[in-house]
Amino acid sequence: MRHINKNNPKIRKEALTIILKLIQNQWIDGEYYNLTYEDLDVSELENILVKEQEGYCCYCMRTLRQSEIDGSERNVTLEHIIPNHISESDFERDKARYSDYFKFDKKHIKVFVHGVLEDKKKQLKPPPFPHFVAYDNLVASCDGRTLNNLDIITPHHCCNNYREDRFVAPLFYKENVEDLIRYDSKGNIDCDEKYVRYLDECALNLMTYSFCQIRRFWRIIAQSEYTVDDILNARTDTTRRNDIIDDISDNSDRWNSVRKEIVWKLFADYSWFYYYYTRQPRICNTDMPYS
Repeated sequence: MRHINKNNPKIRKEALTIILKLIQNQWIDGEYYNLTYEDLDVSELENILVKEQEGYCCYCMRTLRQSEIDGSERNVTLEHIIPNHISESDFERDKARYSDYFKFDKKHIKVFVHGVLEDKKKQLKPPPFPHFVAYDNLVASCDGRTLNNLDIITPHHCCNNYREDRFVAPLFYKENVEDLIRYDSKGNIDCDEKYVRYLDECALNLMTYSFCQIRRFWRIIAQSEYTVDDILNARTDTTRRNDIIDDISDNSDRWNSVRKEIVWKLFADYSWFYYYYTRQPRICNTDMPYS
């Protein structure tokens, strides 16, 4: 996980300009028509958020695609930190926790229960912005289409779509998030116990065996002579995939499923971890290359 900076003046101004236009366009003859997240064209805003995050999912660090590329499907969704359709009871329960992490206050965000305006004939004068389209409340996430036990590509298996409306602390807003959420040599998440409930199967589902293997794979690649380009170029090259697997480990059975094109492509989406592990000390070298 990495820090998302919402205070870049240029990006912030551009995003707020887009959002103001979206809101103003729905004000027709003294009333708001279809001012809900579902009815707005947020494609321009999506572009800003993906760029702001340098093309990575806010949670799992998967490479985001805004369209189909080389046979790999679009995988971007926009994540509401305070859920789009949050209920009144959930909001009352969690609002203090949200305010610990980001600009959730009356100056920036106004929460509308269930994502519906209270009075469509009352013109808004942002800021504050409706939470369902507020810049500070939106980040880019993958769609959660990932592996179940390294065998089956499963939709809604992590991140935004898996989380649904559960409270998840937006740890990516903390500047020291890379110190709070770390990854060991086997791909396990290493963090304080208080953060586990946001990362495990109760919320984001980022601690599965499959995710550990993805991260472990990239740790091995980072400590080998192979590069990100080598992994990307092997997506449609069976021989190259097999050569890489055979080269990096004598326990090739562990990686048999990765030889499949569809699985390799998914692993390749997580190249951020190559850069993560190359920044770390050469941990656990004793199990190289037989990992």
